[in-house]
Amino acid sequence: MSKEILDLCEKFVKKEKVEFLYSDGYSKNAKIIGFDVSKVTNQEASGLLIRVIVNGYSGFTTITEITEKNILEGIEKAKKIAKLKKGTNILDFGSDVSKIKTKQDKEIKDFDISSKFKEIKDNLTKDKYIKSYEGGLSWNKGYSFYINPYTFKEDTSCATSFGLTVNTLDKKPSSASYSQVFSKAKDIDYISVIDEAKKEANLTLNPKQGEKGEYDLIFSADAAASIISSFIIHPTIGELMFKKQTYLSSSFGKAVFSKNLTITEDPFLDYFLHSESIDDEGFKTSKKDIIKNGVFNTSIYDQEYSVLAGKKVTGNGFRDGIYSPATCNFTNLIVSPGKIKKEDFISKTKKGIYVYDVMGIHTSNMTSGEFSLTINSGKEIVNGKYKDTITNLNFTGNASEMFKTLEMSKERRFFGSALVPEMVIPKVKLI
Repeated sequence: MSKEILDLCEKFVKKEKVEFLYSDGYSKNAKIIGFDVSKVTNQEASGLLIRVIVNGYSGFTTITEITEKNILEGIEKAKKIAKLKKGTNILDFGSDVSKIKTKQDKEIKDFDISSKFKEIKDNLTKDKYIKSYEGGLSWNKGYSFYINPYTFKEDTSCATSFGLTVNTLDKKPSSASYSQVFSKAKDIDYISVIDEAKKEANLTLNPKQGEKGEYDLIFSADAAASIISSFIIHPTIGELMFKKQTYLSSSFGKAVFSKNLTITEDPFLDYFLHSESIDDEGFKTSKKDIIKNGVFNTSIYDQEYSVLAGKKVTGNGFRDGIYSPATCNFTNLIVSPGKIKKEDFISKTKKGIYVYDVMGIHTSNMTSGEFSLTINSGKEIVNGKYKDTITNLNFTGNASEMFKTLEMSKERRFFGSALVPEMVIPKVKLI
């Protein structure tokens, strides 16, 4: 069916100033509740986004019943919408063509997660400290193509992920979680996820109120990924820079962060889930350093905000599904590792906390950079050794100052479209 749809779309782009984004996805999901794998669901969804440009203004609509008649009606509807719009004047679609291809694992496309259910259930065992499990297991396969009068791209992607939270039976109820994304069939190991979640749960038993004071903080890869995404990556986006809705709006080209921090966007990585040679507006993607040795080096733009800001389009116009217009987004993000292993950081720490989880990220004000975070779960470190499990310690500050002294671990964790190390911030005052 997708070949027939593609043929129809090719026919229209030869006659009209129109672009199409087709998406066809299938997913199988299962929930882990208690000690059982249950509630298995299958979802299929397909649709075609139609976007036109009329006198420099764009309009779009989406259809799910894809026939020649409906495509034609969709084009006319998108034209009417374009004629009603005012705002950013866009001359044309992108016309870039890239021959770069990244590898995707062929074996994972036919992987069946249900074949692993018994193995998972057999490993969801009770012991003296486990009360229950909660989690989700998923397998996703997607096919898409993008076509306009000048360029064409076609993508197939597939991955499976598993996340698990272990609820514990201890004096003060606690929980710990672990998750992993697999993009190659040979790497799929759900049991390692269960084992890691159990290990983390065992380490965080019986949490107690932490004591106020100054600590070196070592953030797990999960916590580091959340903080870096919200406090560093997102504020560099060109739309926010143009609107002055980021604390970095006057910091372009300046050393805002520690010289140990380098974050690279790389859209050409094999087996990464966001590898793209062309964005959803027809422009080439490119490898670029967003942060280079602490310097805010690059901001990304989709077509609309490149026009508004007077900047070059950077190939970052991606749609958040077929029901939305283009938004500025990243492909794959690589946070450069440090030279010291996590365990060596811990062994050298006289007074610190290994932070598993923080709360309050989404309530922070990224226009000013002000934040207030709570360590929800952490492990106290005294003279290089783990001591008590602690909770409910807070720290406040400004993002423009928080990352000036950070270091990164040698190890990194794969998040599907990102590689992120553990993160160390010394001498943080906790209240």
